Amino acid sequence: MSKIVNLKQYDLVFTTSFLPLGVSGHLYEMIDYFHVCVASGLNCAILLVEGLKKETLLQVVKEKYDFDETELETYASNTFECFEPVIIMTKNICITDGSGLVKNCIIYADNVFLLRCTVKDFTYFTNNKAIKNTHLLQDFKMYEERSFEGNIRVIDYKKRILWGRYRKPKMQRTNTALLYLTTAMRGIDVEEVLNIIKKYDYEKFLVITNDMNKYSSLLDNERVILSPAPINNIFEKFDDYIYTTTKWQIDCSPRFIVECAVYNKPVIYEIDYSCIGVERRKEDIKENLQDLELKYNDAFINYVKSVM
Repeated sequence: MSKIVNLKQYDLVFTTSFLPLGVSGHLYEMIDYFHVCVASGLNCAILLVEGLKKETLLQVVKEKYDFDETELETYASNTFECFEPVIIMTKNICITDGSGLVKNCIIYADNVFLLRCTVKDFTYFTNNKAIKNTHLLQDFKMYEERSFEGNIRVIDYKKRILWGRYRKPKMQRTNTALLYLTTAMRGIDVEEVLNIIKKYDYEKFLVITNDMNKYSSLLDNERVILSPAPINNIFEKFDDYIYTTTKWQIDCSPRFIVECAVYNKPVIYEIDYSCIGVERRKEDIKENLQDLELKYNDAFINYVKSVM
């Protein structure tokens, strides 16, 4: 497969950096924003660059969302897979994890839109001769910076979630707690998992992970249900979510605690540090949960169209 990706026929391409993100919030951000932008009339694509397979994305789209056959086909026809390309050519591109960690890849684009996350170094985009303009979209209540060196424009924006198009779960009591342990950011040790299980008196603990081998020893515990990510109808399978520590103790815009609020699922914070991303989401949930829903007239769409 060629490592040169030419997607200049599209108005806007959604992708991530080369960090091994897997089934993470940034995957769902690509799906969400692709959908509303296509609905607004933009010709969009999704480019998978860090090892995630197209079939996984299509599985998520089919199982989590209530899209019709035409909408599903739009994803199937406009999602591309190229592991760590060396050249990406497009008119406009949105990097949903807001990172320039793309190794030696050269991105040719008129506009790059960064949905800011944990990365603070935007050197890749500073006066990048292959990129005309870079737009850093960030929540001003989370990040202090208002300007950066070079042709980087900073815009006040908080990420939103397309839960209005999710499949509606059938709520039922399960006496089960959820531990979401994907290893890119949440791969805590088995011993820590066992300590959590001992601490709480749920009948079952649903452990979701992308690394079944890492947690295979948990299968010896009759209270543990071990399942690979992604999992279908996840909100039908647990009562409470136990939020565990993340790598570097950072979580830029946790989606799952917002989704739990939407479906009235309590969240237990099993962490001993303060995370600005978590605190901002908790604040947003308390103040105006509905403002976190991604809708078809979202400010992101209007901004993108204004600078194209």
